[in-house]
Amino acid sequence: MKLLLTLIIFCIFSTGYGQFEDDRVTLVEDVQPKRTIISVKNNTNSSLNVFLKIDGVGYRRSSDRPIIKDIPANAQVEMITLIPLKNETSSYTHLLVVNDKEKNLTVEFEDDPELQDFVTLLDNDLVVFTKDECPRCDQMISLMQNEHTPFKVINIDDRKRYYDALYVLLKLENEEDYSVKLPIVRKRGEMIYPIWNVRQMARLLSEEFK
Repeated sequence: MKLLLTLIIFCIFSTGYGQFEDDRVTLVEDVQPKRTIISVKNNTNSSLNVFLKIDGVGYRRSSDRPIIKDIPANAQVEMITLIPLKNETSSYTHLLVVNDKEKNLTVEFEDDPELQDFVTLLDNDLVVFTKDECPRCDQMISLMQNEHTPFKVINIDDRKRYYDALYVLLKLENEEDYSVKLPIVRKRGEMIYPIWNVRQMARLLSEEFK
């Protein structure tokens, strides 16, 4: 009998980054002297799941991460804070999408050796989820390598499958705020996040896995 692995992922309907208008939601700006707080207002009587991607220029790099949150009916939820860099002109564009549907992605596990290896990594090993242009991720990897800690790296920007898998793992943790910062550690099936102190976490993992 073939073993099937079912992943639940949200469908994001869009044609690319840029302004996306949907009457059900409104992007709200709170411009302050040293920061801009971006919120999303739900204009409907039902809870909505939304995806927000900011493409900013002249802001701290943390402004670039995509955010997925549930917005209660007729509520306004803060999504991200943009902090401009000193002596630079700042501006941004955004993609705001309502995730209307869920779909089941069913994969024939026996016929996909690569996926078998991937799932084995998640279940049995020490894994660090990273992404491109992530200084904290690079620091975590460097510290763990210096400690000769046996671990494996999964960069979610390398393949969409990796991004989807991390999304599902967070959802299984009942995580409703998918703007969690990387790196994220999976230790023998346990998800460890957020990591506030990268150096301390690297040391603790080194002591446990040496």
